[in-house]
Amino acid sequence: MKSHKLLSLVAFLGACTQSPSGGSPQTLIQRQLFVDDRGRPIDPYVVRQVKNTITANARDAQSCYNAFVESLGNKGEKTKALTDGEIHIDWTVLRSGTATQVRTVFSPFGNPAFEECLHKAIANWKFPPPDLDTYAEHRFRFALQASQPEPPNPNALLPNE
Repeated sequence: MKSHKLLSLVAFLGACTQSPSGGSPQTLIQRQLFVDDRGRPIDPYVVRQVKNTITANARDAQSCYNAFVESLGNKGEKTKALTDGEIHIDWTVLRSGTATQVRTVFSPFGNPAFEECLHKAIANWKFPPPDLDTYAEHRFRFALQASQPEPPNPNALLPNE
Protein backbone atom coordinates (compact mmCIF):
# COMPACT_ATOMS: atom_id res chain seq x y z
CA MET A 1 0.00 0.00 0.00
CA LYS A 2 1.36 3.39 -0.95
CA SER A 3 1.85 5.94 1.75
CA HIS A 4 1.09 9.54 0.97
CA LYS A 5 2.57 12.56 2.66
CA LEU A 6 0.17 15.16 3.95
CA LEU A 7 0.39 18.60 2.38
CA SER A 8 -1.58 21.50 3.72
CA LEU A 9 -2.74 23.89 1.04
CA VAL A 10 -4.26 27.22 1.90
CA ALA A 11 -6.43 28.63 -0.85
CA PHE A 12 -7.07 32.34 -0.68
CA LEU A 13 -10.51 33.62 -1.56
CA GLY A 14 -9.70 37.17 -2.50
CA ALA A 15 -6.94 39.30 -1.03
CA CYS A 16 -6.23 38.71 2.62
CA THR A 17 -6.21 42.33 3.70
CA GLN A 18 -8.14 44.52 6.08
CA SER A 19 -11.45 45.66 4.67
CA PRO A 20 -11.77 49.43 4.01
CA SER A 21 -13.97 49.74 7.09
CA GLY A 22 -11.21 48.28 9.25
CA GLY A 23 -12.99 44.94 9.71
CA SER A 24 -11.41 41.53 9.85
CA PRO A 25 -9.60 39.96 6.87
CA GLN A 26 -11.51 37.75 4.47
CA THR A 27 -11.93 34.12 5.41
CA LEU A 28 -9.41 31.54 4.28
CA ILE A 29 -10.41 28.01 3.35
CA GLN A 30 -7.88 25.31 4.09
CA ARG A 31 -7.95 22.02 2.22
CA GLN A 32 -5.85 19.02 3.20
CA LEU A 33 -4.05 17.41 0.26
CA PHE A 34 -1.79 14.40 0.07
CA VAL A 35 1.19 14.07 -2.23
CA ASP A 36 2.12 10.92 -4.10
CA ASP A 37 5.56 9.33 -4.34
CA ARG A 38 6.58 11.90 -6.96
CA GLY A 39 5.51 14.86 -4.86
CA ARG A 40 2.37 15.59 -6.91
CA PRO A 41 -0.65 16.74 -4.88
CA ILE A 42 -3.57 14.34 -4.52
CA ASP A 43 -6.86 16.04 -3.71
CA PRO A 44 -9.21 13.74 -1.75
CA TYR A 45 -12.21 15.44 -3.40
CA VAL A 46 -10.92 14.45 -6.85
CA VAL A 47 -9.92 10.96 -5.73
CA ARG A 48 -13.30 10.26 -4.17
CA GLN A 49 -16.19 12.40 -5.32
CA VAL A 50 -14.99 13.18 -8.86
CA LYS A 51 -13.94 9.59 -9.57
CA ASN A 52 -17.22 8.27 -8.13
CA THR A 53 -19.18 10.64 -10.37
CA ILE A 54 -17.19 9.49 -13.41
CA THR A 55 -17.87 5.85 -12.51
CA ALA A 56 -21.57 6.51 -11.96
CA ASN A 57 -21.82 8.17 -15.38
CA ALA A 58 -19.53 5.83 -17.34
CA ARG A 59 -22.42 4.83 -19.61
CA ASP A 60 -22.48 8.35 -21.04
CA ALA A 61 -18.83 8.11 -22.06
CA GLN A 62 -19.45 4.62 -23.44
CA SER A 63 -22.36 5.93 -25.52
CA CYS A 64 -20.09 8.59 -27.02
CA TYR A 65 -17.52 5.93 -27.87
CA ASN A 66 -20.16 3.63 -29.39
CA ALA A 67 -21.44 6.47 -31.60
CA PHE A 68 -17.84 7.21 -32.65
CA VAL A 69 -17.19 3.58 -33.60
CA GLU A 70 -20.49 3.39 -35.50
CA SER A 71 -19.53 6.53 -37.42
CA LEU A 72 -16.51 4.69 -38.80
CA GLY A 73 -18.78 2.32 -40.72
CA ASN A 74 -18.13 -1.28 -41.64
CA LYS A 75 -15.65 -0.73 -44.45
CA GLY A 76 -12.64 -2.17 -42.66
CA GLU A 77 -11.98 1.24 -41.10
CA LYS A 78 -12.26 -0.04 -37.52
CA THR A 79 -8.61 -0.67 -36.83
CA LYS A 80 -6.99 -0.59 -33.40
CA ALA A 81 -5.09 2.54 -34.45
CA LEU A 82 -8.40 4.37 -34.87
CA THR A 83 -10.53 2.85 -32.12
CA ASP A 84 -8.19 2.12 -29.20
CA GLY A 85 -6.65 4.80 -27.04
CA GLU A 86 -6.81 7.10 -24.09
CA ILE A 87 -8.41 10.53 -24.25
CA HIS A 88 -7.31 13.01 -21.58
CA ILE A 89 -9.96 15.57 -20.60
CA ASP A 90 -9.90 18.22 -17.90
CA TRP A 91 -12.49 20.58 -16.46
CA THR A 92 -13.36 22.71 -13.44
CA VAL A 93 -15.98 21.67 -10.91
CA LEU A 94 -17.64 24.81 -9.58
CA ARG A 95 -18.80 25.11 -5.97
CA SER A 96 -22.30 24.42 -7.29
CA GLY A 97 -21.19 20.96 -8.49
CA THR A 98 -21.39 21.97 -12.16
CA ALA A 99 -18.58 21.10 -14.57
CA THR A 100 -17.33 23.95 -16.72
CA GLN A 101 -14.40 24.68 -19.03
CA VAL A 102 -14.42 21.06 -20.25
CA ARG A 103 -11.65 20.54 -22.79
CA THR A 104 -9.57 17.84 -24.40
CA VAL A 105 -5.93 17.84 -23.34
CA PHE A 106 -4.98 14.97 -25.66
CA SER A 107 -6.83 12.61 -27.96
CA PRO A 108 -5.44 10.02 -30.36
CA PHE A 109 -8.81 9.66 -32.09
CA GLY A 110 -8.83 12.83 -34.18
CA ASN A 111 -12.61 13.00 -34.07
CA PRO A 112 -14.06 16.34 -32.90
CA ALA A 113 -17.60 14.93 -32.71
CA PHE A 114 -16.46 12.22 -30.27
CA GLU A 115 -14.64 14.77 -28.12
CA GLU A 116 -17.61 17.16 -28.15
CA CYS A 117 -19.92 14.31 -27.10
CA LEU A 118 -17.66 13.60 -24.10
CA HIS A 119 -17.46 17.32 -23.26
CA LYS A 120 -21.26 17.64 -23.25
CA ALA A 121 -21.65 14.49 -21.17
CA ILE A 122 -19.22 15.73 -18.51
CA ALA A 123 -20.81 19.21 -18.50
CA ASN A 124 -24.18 17.56 -17.75
CA TRP A 125 -22.90 15.47 -14.84
CA LYS A 126 -23.71 16.71 -11.35
CA PHE A 127 -20.69 16.52 -9.05
CA PRO A 128 -20.88 16.80 -5.27
CA PRO A 129 -20.26 20.49 -4.51
CA PRO A 130 -16.63 21.09 -3.48
CA ASP A 131 -15.66 23.77 -0.97
CA LEU A 132 -13.66 25.52 -3.73
CA ASP A 133 -13.82 25.56 -7.52
CA THR A 134 -11.73 22.47 -8.24
CA TYR A 135 -9.63 21.36 -11.20
CA ALA A 136 -10.36 17.80 -12.30
CA GLU A 137 -8.98 15.59 -15.04
CA HIS A 138 -9.46 12.06 -16.22
CA ARG A 139 -7.99 9.76 -18.81
CA PHE A 140 -10.78 7.80 -20.46
CA ARG A 141 -9.49 4.51 -21.91
CA PHE A 142 -11.35 3.01 -24.86
CA ALA A 143 -10.73 -0.22 -26.74
CA LEU A 144 -12.85 -1.87 -29.37
CA GLN A 145 -13.96 -5.26 -28.17
CA ALA A 146 -14.39 -7.93 -30.81
CA SER A 147 -17.94 -9.18 -30.97
CA GLN A 148 -18.35 -12.69 -29.71
CA PRO A 149 -19.75 -14.90 -32.46
CA GLU A 150 -23.21 -16.28 -31.86
CA PRO A 151 -23.06 -19.86 -30.66
CA PRO A 152 -24.29 -22.27 -33.31
CA ASN A 153 -27.94 -23.14 -33.11
CA PRO A 154 -28.06 -26.89 -32.43
CA ASN A 155 -31.39 -27.13 -34.23
CA ALA A 156 -29.87 -25.72 -37.40
CA LEU A 157 -27.55 -28.74 -37.59
CA LEU A 158 -30.39 -31.26 -37.63
CA PRO A 159 -31.59 -32.53 -41.02
CA ASN A 160 -35.08 -31.50 -42.03
CA GLU A 161 -37.63 -34.06 -40.99
